[in-house]
Amino acid sequence: MKITLDLPEYTVDPSDGHGDPYYDPGICAGCGSERAGVMVRLAPHGHLHATPPHEGEQSCLQKVVDGIAENALRFGPRAAWSSVAEHVAKYPSRHSASTIRAVITELLKR
Repeated sequence: MKITLDLPEYTVDPSDGHGDPYYDPGICAGCGSERAGVMVRLAPHGHLHATPPHEGEQSCLQKVVDGIAENALRFGPRAAWSSVAEHVAKYPSRHSASTIRAVITELLKR
């Protein structure tokens, strides 16, 4: 089964806030570097770089998605579907009814 998650991208420009003492863009949950460039938030994993740091490398988001797929092989599909379900549950208005229905159906099968 294939579903599409809505992960809205946003851009963080660290140069915009360095003069502000309260500026704190946070860190990427994937690599631990400062948030900068194009980011997405994937619950429960957090804020991730959506674009690769260098040509030919994977983005933090792609690494996490690959990890979810790897966990499905290692720990069973329920682990992967639980991660997807957590994101859909946190942001239900961003997903279609058919996506929500598909996630619930897959969780009930496992």
